Amino acid sequence: MTGERRTFSPGREAVQGRLEEIAREMGEVLSSTAFSLNLKEARHFSCAIYTPGGLLVSASDSFPLHLGPLLQLAAGVTGIYPPGQLEAKDVIITNDPSLTGSL
Repeated sequence: MTGERRTFSPGREAVQGRLEEIAREMGEVLSSTAFSLNLKEARHFSCAIYTPGGLLVSASDSFPLHLGPLLQLAAGVTGIYPPGQLEAKDVIITNDPSLTGSL
């Protein structure tokens, strides 16, 4: 890294840590309340938090193969709900593999 300086920002580190914990907690709730063994035992799911513009902020650590589709999911969702159409407390929950380009 020539000429690049990284600065430590305690506030930013704290927020990032909390967002990672929220994504993990989302996964724990999904797993503990699921009826399907694929979700409950195999943990074949992913939970993620995105910025309003569709950038991945944090993801649960439940199923690593979902990382690629998680990155594509934002493009699919923002195609339906463009930035600016949603309000601050809106949440999108999806189980549509076509939004990730998987189908």
